[in-house]
Amino acid sequence: IDPKIYARLFVNNSPMFDRMSTAVLERLPTGGKVLDLASGPGEPSVTLATRDAKAQITCTDFQPGMIEKAQIRASAAGVTNIGFDTTSADDLAKWNDNSFDAVTMSFGLMFVPDKAKCLYEIFRVLKPGGFAYVSVWKKLMFQTLAREVIEEVAGRTMPEFEINPLKLKEDNAVEGLAIAAGLNVFSDERMMYPFKLGTSTEAVDGLMILVGGMLKQLEAEDSTHGDATAKFYEIAEEKIQKRGWKDGDEVTIPENHPQLLILRKPLLVDEL
Repeated sequence: IDPKIYARLFVNNSPMFDRMSTAVLERLPTGGKVLDLASGPGEPSVTLATRDAKAQITCTDFQPGMIEKAQIRASAAGVTNIGFDTTSADDLAKWNDNSFDAVTMSFGLMFVPDKAKCLYEIFRVLKPGGFAYVSVWKKLMFQTLAREVIEEVAGRTMPEFEINPLKLKEDNAVEGLAIAAGLNVFSDERMMYPFKLGTSTEAVDGLMILVGGMLKQLEAEDSTHGDATAKFYEIAEEKIQKRGWKDGDEVTIPENHPQLLILRKPLLVDEL
């Protein structure tokens, strides 16, 4: 993924990072311990550390490159209360039972290989009475546009994207996993915010994160799809224009709806 494209998409999710951080700090005890899973370039870790210098935060991601980015961002923010580790969110064996007051995971659960195990692991490492904060996508116009265009280019229904942010879009998709793991659903918040994606070309560059692999496959299939990538750019930019998503040189894609679930580990076994 082009770092500039990823950075543009990442910044668009600031409303969720802010809201999740606020929710955590409403319940975190003084000096509380937070485990941030699938943090990418360090969110909500850096926001939390900036707002609460006494919080003890462990920022993790599966990719070492993301941890390096998180460390750079933490240094730039001047925060010193974040530790860093590389781990998959479904393998928390590095940490003992009942270790953390809070666990956060912003837009990561959709990509975890074993989602059920991830929720069980979150339950295990949380202290009794501790909270988990998990955000996933329920509606993503960004992805809807990508699917519309790739199917128009291909002339047929296409399979799910290999990178699929909407993998947990169905009702109770996360809640069911959480309850099975022993967690209680404390609250369910829904948000909606637009994606500002720069110029039309830059916006379509962002869509390529989802469709790039499919376009390469189409172009390799036969000569009729030899210009699939060029057609994708042409059709996508036309749809953006027709839908009124372009103001001057700036493209804004509306109707992106995330869910923020707050989950709680019961204080006592009989609360389950």
